[in-house]
Amino acid sequence: MQTILTVVYLLCYLTTMVEGLTRYHNTPPSDVIIVHDRQSLNDLVKVNPETILHSENGGYYLKNMEEEVVAITADDLCKELDAAFASIDAGIIGDDSGPVDLESESLGGANITKRLSCYPHCMHNSCSHPRCFNSATCLTYTSCHVCSTSSRKLCI
Repeated sequence: MQTILTVVYLLCYLTTMVEGLTRYHNTPPSDVIIVHDRQSLNDLVKVNPETILHSENGGYYLKNMEEEVVAITADDLCKELDAAFASIDAGIIGDDSGPVDLESESLGGANITKRLSCYPHCMHNSCSHPRCFNSATCLTYTSCHVCSTSSRKLCI
């Protein structure tokens, strides 16, 4: 009886884990941490400062410098990160609604301000993320916790 309960519990646990990872095209590694919210992601980066967020396989992977996967994001956090990056991209590219006030505009729900309103960090030409890999070219500069891949050159 104990074995049956253990198997049922394990199946329920695995089902719960898989439900949060439906965005990924291929099954992500099973031995990595699954991050469900922004604060957990920020905390994980504090513990693993030499990591970069990669957008691949339909979701987001937090990898170290040796390209080893440290964590993956759950579907809800993927949606939040998609919205944050879309908001940043829209703010950088601009839209046809009129001129953009770079000194006061905040970039949507991501609560990230643009480069010209970065004081005092822009005075030193550095990102507020202490271990930023994109420091000289970071497009966001404030409220940064996690660096994204070098092709995006921004932190969130």
